[in-house]
Amino acid sequence: MPLFSKEKERDNTGKYLGAAYFGGSALTADVGARAVRDYLGQSADELMDKRTQLLDADMRKRLVDTILDKELRTLPVVIDPSLAPKSAVFSQVADNFVPDRETAMKAFESGGVMQAGGEKLPVSQFVDRARKAGGYVGLGANAQNVGALAHELGHATLLSGGYRGSGLHRLLYNLGTSAISHSPLVATGAALATMSMDSDNNLKWAVPAAILATQAPVLFEEAIATRKALAALEKLHGTSVVVTQPTVSPVGATATRKALAAVEKLPETNVVDDAAKATVSYLNKETLDTARSMLRRSFGTYGAGAAGLLAAPLMAMKARSIIDSLRDE
Repeated sequence: MPLFSKEKERDNTGKYLGAAYFGGSALTADVGARAVRDYLGQSADELMDKRTQLLDADMRKRLVDTILDKELRTLPVVIDPSLAPKSAVFSQVADNFVPDRETAMKAFESGGVMQAGGEKLPVSQFVDRARKAGGYVGLGANAQNVGALAHELGHATLLSGGYRGSGLHRLLYNLGTSAISHSPLVATGAALATMSMDSDNNLKWAVPAAILATQAPVLFEEAIATRKALAALEKLHGTSVVVTQPTVSPVGATATRKALAAVEKLPETNVVDDAAKATVSYLNKETLDTARSMLRRSFGTYGAGAAGLLAAPLMAMKARSIIDSLRDE
C-alpha cells in the first residue's frame, strides 16, 4: 500500500504572488516613471536658473548662425509671454502664418515683439521672417538660457528637410509627446487592454508596438536636438575672442610715485596704465558644463516617460501569462 493515497498538491503561492506583483506593477508603472520625470525636470529647471553667461543679442546670433543652415537664419527667437516662465518651444508654421489677434495687438501696443537679447522686432518683420524660415523659437520669461535656446534651435534644424521635416514625423512626435502628457490614462489603458487578451493571442503585441511607434520618434527627435545643441556650444567654447581690460597698478608702486613727486616738488600726474589684452573662450566652460547637465536631464524626462508607458503593457502581459498558466493546470 503506498504511503500516500493521492499525489501531493502543488503549491502555487509563488505564481499567485508573481501575478499580483506584475499586475500591480503594470498599473503603477507610470507612477514611478512620473516620479523620475518630476525629479529630472525640477533639476533641469534649477540648472536653467544658473545663468553663468548672458543670452544677449550677439549670443543669440552666434547660436543661430552656428546651428541653422544659411537659408534658415531669418528664424526669429522671441520672448513669448503666453508660455510658462521656464518653457522654451520651437514652433513650426505654415506659409500663411499670422499670430493670434490678442498676441498681435499686445505686440503692436508695446512697439514690437521682444527678441531674446532685448531688441524689439516689428510685428510685420516677425511674421515675414517666421514664414520665410518656416517657424520660430519662443522662450518663456525665465527661459532666456543659452542651453535652452541651443536645444530649440536644434529642433529647428528639421526645417532643412528630410524625414524629420515630414508630416509623418511631426504626427508621430505629437502623438508621442501627447501620450507622455497624458501618461496616467495611456499607461493604465494599455495595461488593461493587454491584460484582457489571452497570453497566446499575438494581438497583444499591438499595444506595446503602438507605444513604441510613437515614443521612438520622440526620443529620436530629442536626441538630435540635444546633440546639435551640445555640438554648437562646444564649438562656441572653442571660439576665441580678445578682451581688453585695464591693468591695475600695485598700490605700493602708485604710492611710491606720488611720494617721489612730492619730494622732488614735481606736479603730480594721473598714472595711466597700459591696457591688457587677453584671449578667452567666447562661451565659458561653466556655461558649457551647466548646459550639458541641463540638456541631459531634460532628455532623461522623455526617456523616463517612454519607459513608463512601455513597461505598463509588458508587465501586464507577464501577469496574464502567469494567470493563464494557473488556469490551465
